[in-house]
Amino acid sequence: MHPTNHAANMPDKPAYIMAASGAVVTYGQLNDRTNQCAQLFRSLGVQAGDHIAILMENDVRFLEVCWAAQRSGLIFTAISTHLSHEEAAYILDNCDAILLVASQLMAGLASAACARTPRVKHRLMVNGDVAGFVSYESNLLARLLMSALVSTCFIRLAPLDGPKELPSNSTRRTSPPFSRHCAA
Repeated sequence: MHPTNHAANMPDKPAYIMAASGAVVTYGQLNDRTNQCAQLFRSLGVQAGDHIAILMENDVRFLEVCWAAQRSGLIFTAISTHLSHEEAAYILDNCDAILLVASQLMAGLASAACARTPRVKHRLMVNGDVAGFVSYESNLLARLLMSALVSTCFIRLAPLDGPKELPSNSTRRTSPPFSRHCAA
């Protein structure tokens, strides 16, 4: 069953718990994060049917990226963290990935693999900033802030005290205030 179904019925129930750190991700959190990640993929121009690759150790973000790819209709290939640069580059090239999502711990391997695969157009780095990669978390945060800004700024577009009268020498007509309400 898809996590969205679980999120609707039991949003506070753990979807998974990371053994090493004890970090808990609930179905509600997983649903929200995968939706944000899917929107990030779309903003990069990655479309249904495209291929992406994931190069991460056991990280709390791994399943988030996998489910976001699945809900976006993407084909994803997980690349083992135990491969050589040449082997990782071969898999990255062979799977036709146009996007690589890698973790900071795998930055060296990811950079070396990308150097040999010019087809990869986009590179996202989880858990840090690395040259040649765009920060995954910063992009998600920017998208979240923009969404919040849009939903709060466009609630009312007219002054609260009604329309202002124009000076008597003006030929323009006044109109009633225009209000738009968010669909909350």
